Order: sequence, then structure tokens, then C-alpha cells
Amino acid sequence: MDKTQEQEVIRLYQKELQDIRSQINLSNDEIDAEGDEIDHIQGKNIADIQESLSKRDVLRYNKIQTSLKKINTSSFGKCDVCGEEIGYKRMKMISGVFLCISCAEEAEILNNKR
Repeated sequence: MDKTQEQEVIRLYQKELQDIRSQINLSNDEIDAEGDEIDHIQGKNIADIQESLSKRDVLRYNKIQTSLKKINTSSFGKCDVCGEEIGYKRMKMISGVFLCISCAEEAEILNNKR
């Protein structure tokens, strides 16, 4: 990955962090569950969905942040397992990715055997 591509990935990651922060703030808005039993059930369902999305967003946020912390080291854009370059297209498509394709495939095979 050249410097221009690296800068593009960094900008994408920073934008995604900003979007996640906005989304998490929106999901913390108060849910109106006043009314009859159906309103309460719908309010609970919405709260459950928002909590699930928030947890997923927090995990994604943390992965991206960890990846961005590697910018000042030689490990940015490198696979955490084998040290090979992850690749521009893969980093652009999967925010906060830590594994190259080969290591990700091996990890998936191992996870499927469990």
C-alpha cells in the first residue's frame, strides 16, 4: 500500500469513527414506551435492537481505533499473525481489519471446527 492509499484508508477510518459516535449518540435518545401494552412491547423491542447495534458499533469502533493507533508504527496495514501486508482493497472494505486473507481463512476454518 502506498502513502496515498494509506492516507485514504486513514480518512475512511476516521470518518467511520465519527459516524459511529453519531450513531451511538442517536441510539441513546429516549424511547417513548408510554401507552398500552403494545407500545411497551414495541418500546422494549426498539431498546433491545438499539442495545445490540450499540454493542456492535462499540466493537467496530474499538477495532478501528486500535488500527489507527498503529499508524505511527510499522505495523499499520500488516497482519497481526504473519506480518504480511493486508492490502489496500481489504483494508478499505473491512474497517479495522487485523488479518490478511490467508490468516483470516485459517482462523475461519479453525472456528468452524469448534
